[in-house]
Amino acid sequence: MFAYVPAEPAEGNGHAVVTDRFVCLLGEESPGGVAVELFRLLERPQATIADVLDVFALHGETRRFAIVEVMDAVDRVVQVAVSGDIAVDLAGASSTRVSGPTGATSWSGEVRGVQTLRLTLGRQDASLGEQLPIRRGVVRTRDIAIDAAAGSAPALPDADEALLLTRPIELPRAEPAPAEPAPAEPVPVDLGIRATVSLVLTLPDGSELEPSTPVVVGRRPWRTTPEETTTFYVVAPSPRREISGIHLEVSLVEGELRARDLDSTNGTLVLTPARAPRLLHEGRTTSLQPGDILDLGEDYRIAVGTRA
Repeated sequence: MFAYVPAEPAEGNGHAVVTDRFVCLLGEESPGGVAVELFRLLERPQATIADVLDVFALHGETRRFAIVEVMDAVDRVVQVAVSGDIAVDLAGASSTRVSGPTGATSWSGEVRGVQTLRLTLGRQDASLGEQLPIRRGVVRTRDIAIDAAAGSAPALPDADEALLLTRPIELPRAEPAPAEPAPAEPVPVDLGIRATVSLVLTLPDGSELEPSTPVVVGRRPWRTTPEETTTFYVVAPSPRREISGIHLEVSLVEGELRARDLDSTNGTLVLTPARAPRLLHEGRTTSLQPGDILDLGEDYRIAVGTRA
């Protein structure tokens, strides 16, 4: 469990994000929405510190941050990444491996033998002052540390190796989808049919989405602006990083359902009954029909169907 100092109504307070395996501190320039979406990402079992760095790369306003990922709670091994003037106190550390040149303002590395942990925006005061406990969530603060009164955190499973980039794989060389596909016979969309039948996308977890609103799927398909509300963003788990951060878009265009590759590394296999699989790649677009399946890799498949 961690303890934080409640934020006073003054400048200089950022956001702390705490999950079972992560603790992050963001500078006050980062909007609260970034902290909330970061919490949702880090709640996922497959999340790594690399995913957080991907998010910060998208949110350019996040210039100051510190993030600690617990790799082994028994041997007190953590992975740390820091950018900007955030003080990091890792007392009791027996060894440290840091990447980047000495004296750099941004660095990351592995630290072993950690006994206490404290993250502070700006200069670190001698005392934390009044503290409140937090096990998981998002709070506004400038100082967060391990709650010594609550004891150490429980043992956590080892995290997978953190990889920043999508890992290329060799897919079967299916026929590429044509840049200008031949018109296919679309689902009837006249007013009489539209009232009773609609297209639907079924995700691997069984949830369904109507593509009347564009759907973007990827390993980290974060919106680029807080005001953007016209797109559904679906996070596709990808422990082996075979699915790109922003991989595929599915949308209705003039009554026709279309899939568009978003310059993904490995592309998407489009499986159509009674037809050879085709690879959607290199930013191309293809039309879809009920019965089609979109295979993004790592057993993540989206089925196209209809609903009365």
